[in-house]
Amino acid sequence: MASFFSYIFTFFSAIRIVSLAPNITEILFALHAQEHIVAVTDFCDYPAEAKALPKVGGILNFNYEKIYSFHPDLILMKETQNPTIKQNFRKMGILFREFRFETLEDIEKGLKELAQIVGKEKDAEIYEKKIRWIRKKRIPPNLARVVFLMHRESDFSSLWVAGQKSFIGELLMRAGGISPECPQFYCSFSLEALVKFRPEMILEYQPDDKKGEKQVRKEWRKFHFLPAVKSGKILILRDARYLRPSHRVIESFKDFVQWLSPLP
Repeated sequence: MASFFSYIFTFFSAIRIVSLAPNITEILFALHAQEHIVAVTDFCDYPAEAKALPKVGGILNFNYEKIYSFHPDLILMKETQNPTIKQNFRKMGILFREFRFETLEDIEKGLKELAQIVGKEKDAEIYEKKIRWIRKKRIPPNLARVVFLMHRESDFSSLWVAGQKSFIGELLMRAGGISPECPQFYCSFSLEALVKFRPEMILEYQPDDKKGEKQVRKEWRKFHFLPAVKSGKILILRDARYLRPSHRVIESFKDFVQWLSPLP
């Protein structure tokens, strides 16, 4: 499929792309293909230049008229998005390409295919090699129990965690940590399951700057019996890159290795 789109690119070097996923936008910039992007989502905020690009709505509530007004040759989107969106694009006669970004292998493959589409295979090689190296890296012995919290309510009534099968879980495992088992890549995690898992480290994504680190740690005090709380191994993550399956997983992996190395 990628060869078909790269074939189109060969004859239409001024191809106009609408990116409907923040991680895809990041990758296109990393491949030096940003001149082809005519519009992105409201959540495409990296790199800084992406913020200045025209917006076509959120992740699921696109403005179809606005998208059509940009006369895109190709729409790039994640495979997990609503099938209704794809049906609408077909009705509009707009060509689109879906990508699966759940595992490290998916990210490596997605990088390669995106590079083929925009004719930037050479630019992608360094990222592909580094991600492949991480994928093939031997899993260390004596893995520490780690919970990567993607979301939680202040009263801990709702917990959403990254599982072992997700790209986050894969990164953590190769860095020296073991995540909870989930039926899928991510899952809802009960408070009882959290206590039973006894995490030695908690990585909590908290994009809201209004909730400071002191407040977050205060909320965890009630679980003083958990190893991670007792030892102070609670890290608050503000950067969305930890959640995004792009070339920047290489940076995330380096952070995970650094944070996990002091643990026994």
